[in-house]
Amino acid sequence: MSEGIKHLRAVINPMAGRREPIVQTLFAQFKDAPFQWDIKISRDAADIPDIIQQAQNDGVDVIAVYGGDGTILRVVRSILETDIRLAILPGGSGNILAKTLGIPLNLKKACQFLCGEHPQTQSVDVGEFNGEYFLTRICMGFEAEVVEATDRVWQNRIGMLAYGLATLKALRKVRVSEYVITIDGLEYRIKGLACFVANSSNVGLPSVNLLSQSSVTDSKLDVIVVPRITRFFYFKAWFRHVFQSDKNGLLKHWFAESVKVQATPEQTMHCDGEVCKSTSIDARVIPQKLHVLVP
Repeated sequence: MSEGIKHLRAVINPMAGRREPIVQTLFAQFKDAPFQWDIKISRDAADIPDIIQQAQNDGVDVIAVYGGDGTILRVVRSILETDIRLAILPGGSGNILAKTLGIPLNLKKACQFLCGEHPQTQSVDVGEFNGEYFLTRICMGFEAEVVEATDRVWQNRIGMLAYGLATLKALRKVRVSEYVITIDGLEYRIKGLACFVANSSNVGLPSVNLLSQSSVTDSKLDVIVVPRITRFFYFKAWFRHVFQSDKNGLLKHWFAESVKVQATPEQTMHCDGEVCKSTSIDARVIPQKLHVLVP
């Protein structure tokens, strides 16, 4: 759906993982924009709700977020109950949602498509996990160990390569657990190294997904279990993406509207790239809840 922008507010996380002239680029690209625009700097996560409330008061119809997936998630949690649409100005090291939706990863190009004649509005699903919204995925097990082992300083300096270094560390800790998974009322038991509850199964590269049939617009969550295989093979598979489209039949996969997961023994968990304290998953999909500007 094509709908013009009237008033865009750029919310900038200055601590995002890229070193680039953010404000200068925005002024250069938006100087002749066919809409009103301005900038707000987010000093920490706690000020996001106030920024969004002020945007509502000012009649803003698009919030353009410069930052990584964590910054985007915090903004989304504040705009979901409003009429404000989301624009993404990728500034993190992962940028999973931007890659999933085909949004340019270059800041200049991301601004240029917003200034074009026909930016589209796409309605995408969001997940709800233990009372909070998520955008990409929750993971138990190996990938969560990688997130926990990733050094933030190196992540900002070398991006995705930092996850490769963290993977080597995580391989020493990963262990098999038994998952009790309840999907839309049906119970399954399976052993594995990792379990994903995913809205997007993108692995951090444009158009590269764990499952080809995964979509952020299908009104379903993907429940994916990586079974008990050798750690070396898991490492090789992760970085060579042999799991893509599940061509080798290695993954156990279900679609779900609601899902609960309990692991024994308990495993490290993350939600949208952030390690969380929960030890179990209770999630559901909320179809087409978020409205995002895409090329």
